Amino acid sequence: MSTAPAGRDAQVDAPEGACWWRTLAWAGFLASSWTWVIGMFFPTLLVRDHGLLGWLSFAVPNVLGASLFAWWITSAAMSERVVGVHRRAAMGFSDVTIMFHAYVVTCLFPQLLGWGWSAAAVVLGAVVWAVAAGSIRSAAWLGLALVGLSAGVVWAFLGRVAAPAGGGLVLSVTAERAVDLVWLIPVMGGGFLLCPYLDLTFHRARQNLSVSGGRLAFALGFGGFFLLMIVLSMVYAPHIAGLFAGDGGVAVPAGVMALLGVHLVGQTAFTVGLHLNEVTRQRGAHGVFRVVVFSVVAAAAGIWVFGSADAGAGARMETGYRLFLLAYGLLFPAYVVICMIPPARVMELRMAWRVCLATVVLASPSAYWGFVAGSEPLWCLVSLGLIGVGRLALRWVPAEHRPMLNRSAAE
Repeated sequence: MSTAPAGRDAQVDAPEGACWWRTLAWAGFLASSWTWVIGMFFPTLLVRDHGLLGWLSFAVPNVLGASLFAWWITSAAMSERVVGVHRRAAMGFSDVTIMFHAYVVTCLFPQLLGWGWSAAAVVLGAVVWAVAAGSIRSAAWLGLALVGLSAGVVWAFLGRVAAPAGGGLVLSVTAERAVDLVWLIPVMGGGFLLCPYLDLTFHRARQNLSVSGGRLAFALGFGGFFLLMIVLSMVYAPHIAGLFAGDGGVAVPAGVMALLGVHLVGQTAFTVGLHLNEVTRQRGAHGVFRVVVFSVVAAAAGIWVFGSADAGAGARMETGYRLFLLAYGLLFPAYVVICMIPPARVMELRMAWRVCLATVVLASPSAYWGFVAGSEPLWCLVSLGLIGVGRLALRWVPAEHRPMLNRSAAE
């Protein structure tokens, strides 16, 4: 990250890390804040297309990338400096995440659960926002409680729901599908390894934990609790994959479906509430108003797709979902690689922004063809390569634009 080496900061302990049970609560907070509409629905697409291998390609870099956050951001002070320098990008991460949830809540939730559950997600998100604004420690305990609810859903599915007829997990895939997955794995891995450094909920937890407590909370939160969450997504994936095909066929008992609804709505509301709280902290009422307006637009797009009863509605829903995913596979990773990792020749952050923007514009068509249109996943590697080119381009920036990158971060 573009900040000074930890050094002295590695010895700084936040008081919150002293008690193991508080560390446990923060582990639950992290797991629930990271279990959102990517972790809850993207594995469904991967299981549908690539079987168990697809789920593993999602789970491994996701757990590893999130867990490593506390090893790179070694202290609360370092986290505060990173957020201070890269505030605009981190706010953009929260804005897009809230908009993504608005789209899913009005597009996927009504088909799977009904409009009542969609409304519940909005109301509960506002409650979490209020709880986090009043006491972030209370929000941490709420996150741990949601982990317990999700564990109950795992038990219900494993004990009471049979695999769908002719469905279930595909343990092997065709050679063509395997090759397609090979091209996707580097992009997914890059996104999961890099995006956590722009997630303000991660920084909020890191700033409330000691060095050892932070590493323990991140390891337990993602290697334990979050892993449980995405095991659940693998279990229910065969039952809800029909949503993206437009048939909506969900062969799940009503009681278990209600429990699944609690999981989906609870995790969605928790993530949205936390990110809205961070927007409030950083930008105040103006920032909240702006992200609400953007979210209304995203929700309107979701409602339009949901209201289209023609045969192509499912495909359009998936296309919209994948377009949002591009932000986490291209836009934010490009920013981290180009603007956050200290360049070989230290340069002005504003110029790094420009290089990053140009890189994203150039890489967007190949990312779209490879991931959204699905015509040839090999194009995903082209977009990844262009990010590398953007990073190398920092060496070619004229000397007058390379004086002092983030002087405040290095002090």
